[in-house]
Amino acid sequence: MMKDPPNILCMGGFHWDLALHTNADLILGESNPVSSNWSYGGVAFNVAETLIKLNCASGLISRLGSKLDGPSLVDHLLGTSIEMVDISVEQDMS
Repeated sequence: MMKDPPNILCMGGFHWDLALHTNADLILGESNPVSSNWSYGGVAFNVAETLIKLNCASGLISRLGSKLDGPSLVDHLLGTSIEMVDISVEQDMS
């Protein structure tokens, strides 16, 4: 008999991660050209997303800023199987 998947609540960070990669060997003390990549991140989000991939029901509690973070992060979360337990968009946070 198969058990129901566990319900796990993740509380904490959900934000944009910015990764910068040099296009050539790094030269200290000089201006180095880079490529950048934005991705969804934050420990709580990453754990919740991994739990979904492992067929575990997961939910997320997090606070988001209203400028760069909030609206686009909520839109992304709506497209996942992660339950939005308590996602608040704070007006005074960026």
